[in-house]
Amino acid sequence: MRGALIHGALLVVMLVQPERWLAAPGARRRTRLWLELPVFFAIGIYGGFIQIGVGIFLSAALVLCSGYDLVAANALKNVLVLAFTAAALVVFIVHHQVQWTIGLIVAVFQGAGAWLAVHLTMRRGAGFVRIAMIVIVAASAIALFAGLRV
Repeated sequence: MRGALIHGALLVVMLVQPERWLAAPGARRRTRLWLELPVFFAIGIYGGFIQIGVGIFLSAALVLCSGYDLVAANALKNVLVLAFTAAALVVFIVHHQVQWTIGLIVAVFQGAGAWLAVHLTMRRGAGFVRIAMIVIVAASAIALFAGLRV
C-alpha cells in the first residue's frame, strides 16, 4: 500500500507542476546538498534492496531536487542504474545466484527497449518523456492499489 501511495503522490506532482519537469535544458539550479544527500541515500538503499521502480524515483529526485531537465535526468538516471546494477551483479555472481539464461534474455530486451527509448527521447524531447512517465507511474499506482505485484 505504501508503494501505491508514493506512486500516487509522484503522479500528482507530475500533473500539478509540469513546468518543473519541462525546464529548459541547462537551467540547473544550484546544488542543495542538505536536500540531495538524504534523498539520494534513501533512493540508493531502496535500489539496493528492491531495484524495481528505482528509475522513477531517481528521475523524480534529479528533476525535483537537483533541477535537471527531464531529458538530462533520464540520461543520468540510466548511468546511475547501470553503475549500481553492475555492482549488485558482481555480488550475485560471487554467490552463484545468477540465472544466466533468463538474465541474458532480459538483458537483450532491456537493451533493445533502451535503444528505442533513447531514439524516441532524442526525437521528441522532454514532453514525450513526461507523458511516458505519467503513463508508467499511473499504471504502477493502479496495479499497486489493486494489490498486484509490479
